[in-house]
Amino acid sequence: MSRKGDEFFITTMDPDNKEHTYKAKYLIGSVWKQRYVTEFKNGSLHILPVQWNVKTQEWVDYHGLKKYKPGSGKYWSDKQRTYQFKCTGCHNTGSEFQYDAATDTFTGTKWSDKGVACEACHGPGSNHIIAEGDDLSKTIVNPAKIYDPNRAAMVCGQCHTRGSSVKKLFGVQKTGYPLDYKPGGQLNFVYDPKPGLLPDDEFSRQHHQQYLDWKKSGHEATGVMCWDCHYTHRQGASNKYQTKLPGSLLCKNCHVDIEKAGVHGIHSTNNCIGCHMPTTAKSATPGDIHSHSFQVLDPAKTVELGAKEPNSCNLCHYHKDDKPADMAKILDEIRKKGRTIKR
Repeated sequence: MSRKGDEFFITTMDPDNKEHTYKAKYLIGSVWKQRYVTEFKNGSLHILPVQWNVKTQEWVDYHGLKKYKPGSGKYWSDKQRTYQFKCTGCHNTGSEFQYDAATDTFTGTKWSDKGVACEACHGPGSNHIIAEGDDLSKTIVNPAKIYDPNRAAMVCGQCHTRGSSVKKLFGVQKTGYPLDYKPGGQLNFVYDPKPGLLPDDEFSRQHHQQYLDWKKSGHEATGVMCWDCHYTHRQGASNKYQTKLPGSLLCKNCHVDIEKAGVHGIHSTNNCIGCHMPTTAKSATPGDIHSHSFQVLDPAKTVELGAKEPNSCNLCHYHKDDKPADMAKILDEIRKKGRTIKR
């Protein structure tokens, strides 16, 4: 990366496998990682193939030559990776653009707000602005007051999911975000989920799939919503999780009848999250995203499916002497006797 005044540039390989310097027009991300968006001559936006990981303070490849080749459909500059088709619906609010398939040109690309703003979750607000008196509440969507908890969760699920739109935008290409979804509507009518999962086909391997995890959990059945645990309107700098309480306090706020001791009594590992929300998914670095199915990932799964299947135990017990089969036996013993075992 280089800088000229207030502008930043990244030198990388272009679609013809030649070195080229691109202007970084937009920045995406801050907490886990940062990605940089450039604009091609035809108006298409693309995320450049370098990513800055905040935690490890290192540059890594992102859809570049390390894993993909130009024309594969997954290389950073391929048409299938166009930002307008893949990303803008969730990373910006009120996105608009036009596309001419005959000339392969994008025009009029703009958005109302950068990032997730009010209308992303509350729907169009024009009528709300001009309304007066008692009509105010009828002119805007309040997700917390949507009659169906599942439909309410779709407000978060529109972006905390992975898949593609049901229909093609401009009749050309499906988008990575749900086309025509409005808060309060049915997400499943406009979006086909295609999650990236671990070998067990249950736990998430890729990030922004929390809604799909939640759908598998007991929280869905009991109506526990995303905003019961996470702040949605907190002011100031964002943090990784935006949780209302730290650690097990958040869980025990509802699970007040939990009396049994945990598996562990060691330092801070004796908490609900360590086992019931294992860090299986990847945003910037492997295992930096918690599972949201709220299930223990049993070491017996690792024994059954092999080393590519992590478990709740080896997130701490990763030494070569901590064999998954041994941990599975210990966990079975704990479950049978209902007591804490200290190792």
